[in-house]
Amino acid sequence: MTPQPKVVKVRGFLKNYAWGRLNGLSEFMQEPSPQPQAELWFGNHKAGPSLDLATGLSVAIEPAAPLLVKLLAISQPLSIQVHPDENFARANYEKLKLSDKNGKDEIIVALETVWAFAGIKSMTERKRILGQLDLSTEITDFKEQSKEIFLLNAQQVTKKIDLLIQSIEDEVERKAFKVLVEYYPNDRGVLIAGLLQFHVLNPGEALHVPPGCPHEYLSGIALEVMTNSDNVFRMGLTIKPLDIEHSLQVITENKIEKFTKGERYKPKAIFEILDLTAVKSIIPASSYRVLLCLEGEVKIQSGPAGYGLKKGEALLITDSTEVEVEVNGRAVVAMTTNDGRL
Repeated sequence: MTPQPKVVKVRGFLKNYAWGRLNGLSEFMQEPSPQPQAELWFGNHKAGPSLDLATGLSVAIEPAAPLLVKLLAISQPLSIQVHPDENFARANYEKLKLSDKNGKDEIIVALETVWAFAGIKSMTERKRILGQLDLSTEITDFKEQSKEIFLLNAQQVTKKIDLLIQSIEDEVERKAFKVLVEYYPNDRGVLIAGLLQFHVLNPGEALHVPPGCPHEYLSGIALEVMTNSDNVFRMGLTIKPLDIEHSLQVITENKIEKFTKGERYKPKAIFEILDLTAVKSIIPASSYRVLLCLEGEVKIQSGPAGYGLKKGEALLITDSTEVEVEVNGRAVVAMTTNDGRL
């Protein structure tokens, strides 16, 4: 097998999921697509390896990179889902026919306004909501509360969704629930979403969603950086198969982290993000980096080699030396880190 070069210039691998937006990612693509454009993947995950612009072929999928970078265009609600950690994925890879052996830890950064449900509401708030839905307020564990919801029949679900929407005081959050009902009018996932925190992310704001944290993205354009995994268990709001048993099994009390707009996002994870606008800078050494051009052009110097990026192009860098960049527009750098935050 020919070794992968230490710096590879790529374009993203397009995913045409139904929840995508028509022409939502066209500005980052070389060729248009008539189908909904949901995700562009920058990395070497086997389910969507990027295009190596030097060879015209997909990048090598081995060895697997530690990170995967995506651009998302969301026009319809995604499923309520939860991702396993690495220990669960490795232990159950063959048994459950998982996508890979990696846990999935992710951060989403809004490029346009993003609506999302992520993280479990406080016990006090959940008890208030369950009381208004005529469900047990004696149960305090989120998993057990979810099980009670999944036991409801269709007629009960419809009635309690109406009660849930009536109980929501925030106008934007109420509108978000009406969107969920528009697409999934009698789905237990709507009631599960009622137990999750609602977020409006303005451009530049971000959410770190660790493994085991239930979440659902509703609308918007975003950058997503994650460990290199496509493992997901779905709890509702989808026509795809649900896996309630394993969703509940991997849910943890891990807390989300919310970030305001900035030049650096450092979650409690193995990665961080630099957001660079119209600047000359030195990108710190790291075992793996993805440098993605979002606007304008970027010039990169890595040792004696120079590279140029246009909008929608990225460099996958496994050379661990410092990299000089000149950004005439906007670029982001996703990089592994090992500074003891975990």
